[in-house]
Amino acid sequence: MWGVAKGAGMIEPHMATMLSYVFTDLTINPKVMQPIFKEVVEQTFNSISVDGDTSTNDTVLWLASNMVGEKPIVDKKDLACIREVLLQVCAELARLIVADGEGATKVVELAVVGAVSKNSAKSIAYTISHSLLVKSALFGEDPNWGRILAAIGYSGETVKPNLVDIYIGSVPVVKKGMAYQAKQNERLAHRVMKNPSYRVTIDLKIGNGEAKVLTSDLTLDYVKLNSEYST
Repeated sequence: MWGVAKGAGMIEPHMATMLSYVFTDLTINPKVMQPIFKEVVEQTFNSISVDGDTSTNDTVLWLASNMVGEKPIVDKKDLACIREVLLQVCAELARLIVADGEGATKVVELAVVGAVSKNSAKSIAYTISHSLLVKSALFGEDPNWGRILAAIGYSGETVKPNLVDIYIGSVPVVKKGMAYQAKQNERLAHRVMKNPSYRVTIDLKIGNGEAKVLTSDLTLDYVKLNSEYST
């Protein structure tokens, strides 16, 4: 399986200004593969954010040449294997789109767990990913957990602030809505944030819903790139 993708900023709502194509020589039935593809796209291309701005066009296609195999694949184990490979390809393409965001220096996975539902978790993750203050903190390698909590609060989703835990990498910076071992752990979190890629985990502790969104930082180059040309 091969894949290519083009994307930069303005990839809201879900994939806009993005062109992505995945190719295989397998013989597959479109009706069988369509729901699998939609599920994979939801977990990958529909779970990324660069600047939160919107655009009007997008495309993601999975093309099969039917050159390998005489009949479409129907075996459940084979389909599961194809899904896993497809997920790996699409996940890497989605990550590269975020990494190639205009001026981006960081790729950060926002993992929200313990939400009342999957949709609520994704809404919160997207709200955090769109926060200019959070994205600026990512660029500055500043473990400013207050900005993350604020974004969670104005997401409009159900939360109980006194239960929230926040981890930067494996470092707990918030426990039960309060700073945790502030001086020591914020220093450790700052070290984590020097990496080009890491995870921020938000545990709401009110349900079983969870979701992940990849986002980038807001840099000086983003402002420069988008201020030096006219359309």
